Amino acid sequence: MTLPFPLDPLLSDDPPNRAEQPDAQSPLLEQAELPQDMQDALRELVRAYELESDAVRRHKVRSWREAEEFWKGNQNIWFSTKDSAWHTPFERDDINREDMPRFDYTVNVYRPWGLSVIAALIQAPPRISYLPVSAESQDDIATAKAASRVAELVARNNKLDVLRVRKAYYLWNEGCFATYVRYVVDGGLFGYHPEPVLTEHAIQVLPDRWECDQCGGYTPADDARAGGILAGGPVACPHCGLLMGPESFQTAETIQAPLPLGTRPVPNGAEKLDCYGPLYFKVPPQAMNQRDCYYFICCEEMHQAVLRAAYPQKASQINDPGASGEDTYERIVRLSLADAQGSWNSLPMSRLVTYKRAWLRPEAFWAHCDEAMRARLLQAFPDGCRVEFAGDVFLHAEAERLDDSWVICQGQPGIGMYSDALGADALSIQRQINDSANILAEYREMASAPPILYDARYINGEALTRKRMQPGSYVPVIVENAGVQHSLASMIEQPVFHVDPNLWNDQERLAEAGEFITGALPSIFGGGMPSLKTASAYAQSREQAMGRLSLVWKQMRAAEAREMTLAIECFKRNRTEDVEMVVEGHGEGYQSDYIRLGDIRGNVIATPTADEDFPQSFGQIRQSLEAILQTKDPDLLEIVGAPVNRPIVSRYLGLPDLVDPADDNRSKQFMEIEGLMLSQPIPAANGGLASSIPVDVEIDDHIVHIQTIKDWAVSSKGMQAKAASPAGYENVLLHLLQHKYALQPLTAAAPRPDLRSMQ
Repeated sequence: MTLPFPLDPLLSDDPPNRAEQPDAQSPLLEQAELPQDMQDALRELVRAYELESDAVRRHKVRSWREAEEFWKGNQNIWFSTKDSAWHTPFERDDINREDMPRFDYTVNVYRPWGLSVIAALIQAPPRISYLPVSAESQDDIATAKAASRVAELVARNNKLDVLRVRKAYYLWNEGCFATYVRYVVDGGLFGYHPEPVLTEHAIQVLPDRWECDQCGGYTPADDARAGGILAGGPVACPHCGLLMGPESFQTAETIQAPLPLGTRPVPNGAEKLDCYGPLYFKVPPQAMNQRDCYYFICCEEMHQAVLRAAYPQKASQINDPGASGEDTYERIVRLSLADAQGSWNSLPMSRLVTYKRAWLRPEAFWAHCDEAMRARLLQAFPDGCRVEFAGDVFLHAEAERLDDSWVICQGQPGIGMYSDALGADALSIQRQINDSANILAEYREMASAPPILYDARYINGEALTRKRMQPGSYVPVIVENAGVQHSLASMIEQPVFHVDPNLWNDQERLAEAGEFITGALPSIFGGGMPSLKTASAYAQSREQAMGRLSLVWKQMRAAEAREMTLAIECFKRNRTEDVEMVVEGHGEGYQSDYIRLGDIRGNVIATPTADEDFPQSFGQIRQSLEAILQTKDPDLLEIVGAPVNRPIVSRYLGLPDLVDPADDNRSKQFMEIEGLMLSQPIPAANGGLASSIPVDVEIDDHIVHIQTIKDWAVSSKGMQAKAASPAGYENVLLHLLQHKYALQPLTAAAPRPDLRSMQ
């Protein structure tokens, strides 16, 4: 029977798994409350650090907000110093003024340029190697070998290919990002597993009985014999014959034991990676790297209900959305970017609370002027702490190192932590393109229907204005007091408008300049360039663009390697049992690959592969593959044609439906290997040993089967299987010998050799 998960965790005797970050499915139920004066001290420190960089933040928030609005297409905007916000000309009360622009066209090339750069940066995942911290530590070596499987699990759970898109998006619009790594319990993300629901149940271990004082034996007391004792009649011990009276009678003994009532679904936990742009985090702007950041403050808006579910003991206090002016200014910016109304409205904020988490290094406590309080904070949090607020309400504080949870990545070289966005220089080009488009639109309108100037002393213009002009029609014109000396042509004038011919090509010129400035050249995504007439010039343009973007790519690679290091450490801290990963088998089915906790006890460091270049596109890989095939080098062709590489070749040649006749034989042999590893050799008829799975002499392609076993036996999986199950590994080798024997000519007189003697 499956029982529902308790709606109120406070009513559950067995609360859900403890996560490193409280949420609705893993709420913070019990905590050692800090003294009120320490809570106030932490609140004062966080507020003081926010005020330190407020002037810099306001300038940066202005530029980040502008870039975000340009991305959405709100590009005809102006900044007001009165409310420190961006506005459109058409939101003013005097919208009907004659000096308002006639057209508000936006030719949004800023976003396509950004998408091109983002696509180039994420077209292939970085290759990361995992090295032991000490080559003399067996635990470190074992962890380095298992780290790649942990990284694969983290990538699968967090959809890293999608997360990389968001990282590149923040680099384009805001210049940097930060990744938060922690252990999260969430059934919606990671699924559920059944756990038994137990209750206390009394179990009788000894019945009502008479215990013999002489031999220690006992006799169960049935109703009749118990009545005899009560009547005063003695009972003889069946073991030694001693007569036992009422004083030897003992009542039944019971113990309390758990009794299963059923199961309930419990949410799973896993390592979680989230990416934030600088609108959502604050660091010292003058710091040159992450180690120089003595504080890190993450702010985001969450609904009251979500925070109350995560912190039920503070639920009654979570009401204030956030009081300070700095919080209000930045939260309005964050919320307005999520609002479909545009840049001048914001979402209803009455129930959205600013959820603030601050990480303070130990040196950050020294800013407190009270020496005694400073000593208490250092004693309570010698390695730093994480402190959380909902608005101004203190929620929780616990010891946590900043560098165990966060990785900051900057896109471009620069001074300070807030580096310039990749698309910052494209904003001015975008404005000029919009201006040019609107000027041409106004010219087309004026040139197609120019205004008509007339002499109001003689012509009734109001009568003409209200008259519909039809082609080929007669329109009477009343000329008053003009006399014969004034002709109609002399009293009406229609000017002819002209525009600089170069303006028609201005947008193309600006687009080329923008492509060069941003590095979003068409060559990086396979687009044509009229100015490039030869293949070598096109390749040179692509290499130029890729070379510039490689500066950003190196930063992203280093950041992801650091993230994987933190994820592995998070795995070590929180996992309590081996983790199963379901992978595709070599055959048509699936198999389980386990990450053993015993293999994750050491320390590793993740580093990007040293010889990795900028990621290649699908077309570039295909071009390289075709070049190898055209060389007709037998060594290269042998490598490309290896069975393990054939699926890659068919994919990049655009032939996914290409059938390899040997695939079925390889799949069959891999399935046989799985079965052989689960068993051991069996006695042969001649007294030797044979594999537990016989070969199919008539249908197996023995050459393919033999090569498949050899490749598997020397691979890392084969070596691990040999160490884990020597008998199973021997079983596979005996199967290999049987395939070799099947290749030999069979004669009726030739006796079958002992397979063990052939080794």
